[in-house]
Amino acid sequence: MRELFVNGAVDVCNFDASWGGGPTAWRRVAVLADAFDVQLGPHEEAQVASHLLASVPHGTYVEAFSPTRDPIYWGLLANRPSLQDGQFVLPTKPGLGWELDEDFIDKYRAQRAKRYPIVISGIFPPLTWSTLVESLLETIPKREGVMSMKTMQLVPVATVAAVAMLVLSGCGSGSTDNGGPSTSSAPADLGASAAELDSLTYDQLAESLRTAAPASLELKDGSTFTLKPEIAEKIANGEPINYVISYGSKSIPLFSQQYLTGYDDTLPIANSILPMVGKDVSPSTPGQDVSAQIAGIEALLNTGQIDCLSIQPLDDVSMTNITNKAMAQGIPVFTVGVGSNANEFSNFTQVSYEEGKQSAQILIDWMAETGNDLKVFAVSGGDPSATWAQGRMSGFIDGITEGVPGAEFINGASDGLVTTYDPAGTYDVYKAFLTGNPDVQFIQNVDIGAEHANRAIQDSNRTGEVFTLGWNLSEGQFMGIEDGTQVVALDQAWSQQAGFGALACAAFLRDGLVMPNTQELVPVTSDNVDAAREALNAILG
Repeated sequence: MRELFVNGAVDVCNFDASWGGGPTAWRRVAVLADAFDVQLGPHEEAQVASHLLASVPHGTYVEAFSPTRDPIYWGLLANRPSLQDGQFVLPTKPGLGWELDEDFIDKYRAQRAKRYPIVISGIFPPLTWSTLVESLLETIPKREGVMSMKTMQLVPVATVAAVAMLVLSGCGSGSTDNGGPSTSSAPADLGASAAELDSLTYDQLAESLRTAAPASLELKDGSTFTLKPEIAEKIANGEPINYVISYGSKSIPLFSQQYLTGYDDTLPIANSILPMVGKDVSPSTPGQDVSAQIAGIEALLNTGQIDCLSIQPLDDVSMTNITNKAMAQGIPVFTVGVGSNANEFSNFTQVSYEEGKQSAQILIDWMAETGNDLKVFAVSGGDPSATWAQGRMSGFIDGITEGVPGAEFINGASDGLVTTYDPAGTYDVYKAFLTGNPDVQFIQNVDIGAEHANRAIQDSNRTGEVFTLGWNLSEGQFMGIEDGTQVVALDQAWSQQAGFGALACAAFLRDGLVMPNTQELVPVTSDNVDAAREALNAILG
């Protein structure tokens, strides 16, 4: 939406909250729309859209289809108000305020399909291989020619051990002297895979694989994960699983290249642990398009083509529903890059607020070393409203406020400078900001745009007066570090985020292990800029 607003291509925005990530994502678009004087008229679902429109000053009309087009809206709501002089009157009860028609629900109620759990509840008695195999078979539907004792006897012992490990890890494979669950180290071949990752400089992934621990099958919302029987059958039969990865876009400069490289580098290693066929369903949009990303995942999920899934979300809420949907179907999900509130087994990323605090401390240390007594600061980013951006800005502001007496901020997390992700547009925003704020001494950019701030500073003849820091790596940022304008570039290790999912799927589905979050920001300063440039050039080819 941002690109459309910036280019003046929209007068009325019909952003759909349901398709676009929910009310929070809609509100973010609404803020941007207001900044560009764009009105809002959401697509359908009046029971939700009416509340959203009432919360903003630039709303227009509520859209509702006819009863034949949308019988759910007209039949499900028991207290749906009628129009009064063309006005849609909102209910005043808590939440959305709607009452559901129980007769309508009963009329169309569907019976829940029977589930066949692969996880055996309760405490295991002492098991022989024979009794364990029989116990496993009891949890899987007996379809002719599939997973009978006769066919199970033909499965390699190593494969049976893999499925057994997954069950045991979820239910507790023993106890320590104090009655707690026993611990186990990663299998030896995972150590070899970790060493291979180290050799490719994927050190954070190597550490995560080495420290993988037995999975807990109780999820964040209190539900219990049950592996989809068809996936268990594939593993037992030695068939490759379908691994799917979805990240923001295949067309974002620098970001997409690093994600693709990480995916390509690590998939063969994951395949050596557990046979898999990888599929990248990321959209090719110019920016991160949540709707397109969800649609790509849904298309495969609804046709049974995903056995394990890795998602890089835009924020902590936009992928919650699709993640929980997959997990509820017995498909393991792992998220990367951004903190998540969903039910995934693990989330490989940094904590955005702590990132901000870390960046503040790096700057404070630099100020002490160089004697630069900076007092006036500003925060900025391509999408300051995003959860991760808010965390980075808030952490930076708090860190500077605590560590720099007399520090002043021209703006804050609630009104961070919006730069967009377009290079020319970002440069123009910074150039105008420098002109309008002659007292500013330091600009934090929370994403990839610091290089454009560096150039704007140089072209404004403010070199040596205004300094920056930014996230991620680019040649422009390296040059800014070398000429002294940029204090630090904070590397998120995008390629390692991209590689996490396949490895996590392999470790979980073969051995019942979950790789922990071992992500760390890597500060690039004048001390290590040459090595960082060499590493980035190797990734980008």
